[in-house]
Amino acid sequence: MDTVKIEFTCRSFVIEEAMVVLYNSPVAGLFPSQMVTGGIMEGAIDGPGELRGMLTAAKIRRHDGRIFSAGMEYKHEITPAELRSGVVVIDINSYKELVIRVRDAAQRQVANSIISLIRWELEGSLDSTCQ
Repeated sequence: MDTVKIEFTCRSFVIEEAMVVLYNSPVAGLFPSQMVTGGIMEGAIDGPGELRGMLTAAKIRRHDGRIFSAGMEYKHEITPAELRSGVVVIDINSYKELVIRVRDAAQRQVANSIISLIRWELEGSLDSTCQ
């Protein structure tokens, strides 16, 4: 089992902190969940293969300095070269921010509304609370 540094990288934002929750993944040997700080974490990896999971309770800083909170799923194929180098880079540049504003009949924003997003071809849904 190799211990590697796992970096979540993006041009438009930085993950200040988040909880990584791994899905049923054969390569994730020692950690079912762990904190990411500054976009980086360390983990023990069994070998090459697919790493799938979700970042939850995330505090994300845009490059303009604004902070937002979001969850995001990721999937990354860990290569033998990454294991040899000790660094796994998960590119999250393709992620987009989805902004949903819930409004009442008078068009006032409604706080604490729960939005459920159904994920096609995956079990379950993602629930998010509007602020």
